[in-house]
Amino acid sequence: MEVKDRAIIERDVDKQKTELIDKVEQLMKDSRIWEDDGLKESQFRNLMNVANSTTSVPVITNFIKYQIGRTNRPNIQWHYKNFGINLIKMIEEPLKT
Repeated sequence: MEVKDRAIIERDVDKQKTELIDKVEQLMKDSRIWEDDGLKESQFRNLMNVANSTTSVPVITNFIKYQIGRTNRPNIQWHYKNFGINLIKMIEEPLKT
């Protein structure tokens, strides 16, 4: 792969990352996930740690699915206004185009 091609790909990936971050921020605002029994800071930090430690989308979405599937009370927040499911959809959507 030529340097020019690599630069184009990297630019496109960066653009998609920026768009995804904007969408996730809007999802968080719209769902008001931080209020009441919403997502706790530690849960969000754990998600960010997973996201920063991999380039694999399935690793990230599987982490979210695992959190959604856990039955203990602290993880009910992933169900709050379908936050977890909507987050997975946002992450996977760019892969379908």
